[in-house]
Amino acid sequence: MPVCNRNENLETYYFDQLHKQMFKFKREGTDVYASEVDGGCLQKTIFRRRFEPPPSKQQLLKFMRGFAVEMYITSDKKRQDPRPPELEHRIWEDIRCGIDDFTEYGISEIKSTAKSCSTFMPLESYPWWIERGGIYCLAWDETKFNLVCNFVRGNYKDIQEEFKCYEIKFSTTELFACKDRVLDRAQVLRQALKNNSDIPLRAIQPLKFSGNKTECSWCESADLCDYKDAIPK
Repeated sequence: MPVCNRNENLETYYFDQLHKQMFKFKREGTDVYASEVDGGCLQKTIFRRRFEPPPSKQQLLKFMRGFAVEMYITSDKKRQDPRPPELEHRIWEDIRCGIDDFTEYGISEIKSTAKSCSTFMPLESYPWWIERGGIYCLAWDETKFNLVCNFVRGNYKDIQEEFKCYEIKFSTTELFACKDRVLDRAQVLRQALKNNSDIPLRAIQPLKFSGNKTECSWCESADLCDYKDAIPK
């Protein structure tokens, strides 16, 4: 019978590699990215820029899962059919945008989630996914994008992975509203980055979920934040 011992040193080594991959492209200066203004807490972005707090083990594993799914779906095509950089990366209103894929069906945002596919609601479950899709539609002059979802735990009953794609289409009014929200967030964030200051309390709006929970409950910077108890409910 072989001898099996847990190798925690090797685990540490690989988690260090994951951390390096996660922060491979350091965000500096006053450049603003679509993923920073898609609806989440702007102060979290300030902390990530300023302190680069180490992500938790769970966050690293989520990152690894999502990155692996995206790369597996798109990398072979990108190697065989190199695309001009401007097709998948653009600067819109001084906001840096990078989509996961662009096919004959249009823009695709590729996601991996442990949420049950039986209770998943494309427009409500992860609202920042939809807002980011709206940003990409504005940047690429489109009215729709595709939300590509890999459900790693299926429907929670038979625990078989599931894969579903959704077409999300915006009205002109919805895109104008998205533009107003995003540009307002970008202005606030850019000013804070320029002044090396915190986000004003009036602009601190963590995402809200059922059960009176907000993104504060899993924020890796919660211990650094003086705002979470002062945020208007």
